[in-house]
Amino acid sequence: MFIRDATEACKLLEEKGGDDVDDSDANIVLESSPSNVEVQKTLSTINRYTEGVGTPLARKLEVPADALSRQIRLEETKSMKEGWFAP
Repeated sequence: MFIRDATEACKLLEEKGGDDVDDSDANIVLESSPSNVEVQKTLSTINRYTEGVGTPLARKLEVPADALSRQIRLEETKSMKEGWFAP
């Protein structure tokens, strides 16, 4: 049984070629990463929600959300060029 399967596989390989690429995912469109502005808007929404809830889980969520917001602002500040602001 295994020999017959292997023989059939070899015949198919000769007929169709040895393309090992899996084309089943070819129609999947990948979304781009959200922009810093989009992330900041989402974090602002999360912060407004957690302020009103006051549960332990909401308080735990505030810390990483605030840290991510600070990190984004820091990276944006570092990427600014000198002379960007008008006097």
